[in-house]
Amino acid sequence: MWKILSAALFSVPFFISGAEIIIDKNTVWKGTVEIKDKVSVRQRALLKVLPGAEIIFSAKGQLLCEGKFSAEKALFKADVPASGFSRMEFSGSLTVKNCTFKGMITEKKRYHNAFLTADGDVDIASCTFENSSAVECVRTKEAVIKNSFFIEPVDIGLALFHSNLAEVAGNSFRGGERTSNMLKLNSVEKCRIKQNRFFGKGVGTELYGKSVKNIICMNSYFDNTNGMTIHNGSSENLIFSCLFDGSSYCGMRVLGGEKNLVRNCVFWNCAKYGILLSKFKESKIPSASIKITNTAISSCGTGILCGDDCYSGEITYGAFWKNAKDTDGKTAKFKIEKNIQSDPLFVAPQESNFRPRMKNFGYEADSPLLNAGYPEGSSIGLFISLKAK
Repeated sequence: MWKILSAALFSVPFFISGAEIIIDKNTVWKGTVEIKDKVSVRQRALLKVLPGAEIIFSAKGQLLCEGKFSAEKALFKADVPASGFSRMEFSGSLTVKNCTFKGMITEKKRYHNAFLTADGDVDIASCTFENSSAVECVRTKEAVIKNSFFIEPVDIGLALFHSNLAEVAGNSFRGGERTSNMLKLNSVEKCRIKQNRFFGKGVGTELYGKSVKNIICMNSYFDNTNGMTIHNGSSENLIFSCLFDGSSYCGMRVLGGEKNLVRNCVFWNCAKYGILLSKFKESKIPSASIKITNTAISSCGTGILCGDDCYSGEITYGAFWKNAKDTDGKTAKFKIEKNIQSDPLFVAPQESNFRPRMKNFGYEADSPLLNAGYPEGSSIGLFISLKAK
């Protein structure tokens, strides 16, 4: 351990305490660094990983950083899964850009099986996480995760836990055989989840616990099991201008919550349901409310199914077309009006272009979605192209 690390460090700013390496001064890593035991970075120290470095975790290797950590264009990988602990934990500041993480798997750990846990300042940009378990932000404020790739996450790709004001933007998630959730929001508040793309198996986005007042907008969900799941306790969230295309079960599954708003979304070709309102197993939900407006639901099994009479709300100014059923179930407590049943005339749904056709752009007829929404002059559905590629 000593020989491997000392060859990769400049100025040797650490001392050995048993099997643990202590870094208490600014340190730079380059080349290949193998971590077999615990490495701890103290509060006032900076650990910087240079471009081209390879950080290899083996055995019980773990990096604990109370100070500052930065890495750019570096590779992090593990040769074996970790059982019961995170390979990387950050309580100071974490900045990683254009880095790659491969095979960083944690098993049998409480909550989210995270290989990387951060509860300080977080800035992750343009990174690739491949065949790895969760990146977890815990009790963070204004964390930023953008323009990164999560490829076949093991269990969960990215988890925000008791965090607020986070920005998750421009990321691409591709679920695989071992993926349960691509993005899990667990008791978060006022986060902005925008312009992300979710492909493949698993749940694209899950709102869990008391997740409130989050804005989830301009995201696209392709061929997921469920595009989105909203649990009881998640309230006053806005789901705006999102596309749900080709879900094998349902585009959105709602398991309770109050005052959630689904607006200007498109649900297309969802096998069972566009939107399913139900209970979670045998849990008792005294009341739940949701407003679904300016939303187009087409070519689904059932457009909207309400499976429990605890739900109330609105299904208004929507468009339904070629569903086996448009609405079904226990909808007596809903305001259902101003909906249309006609071909939405999307530009090219087979190419994931769900903008409404307009004569001004050379089409023979205007889409009936134009100016049919609320408030007056608004339209139903999307006005942006959320292409799969």
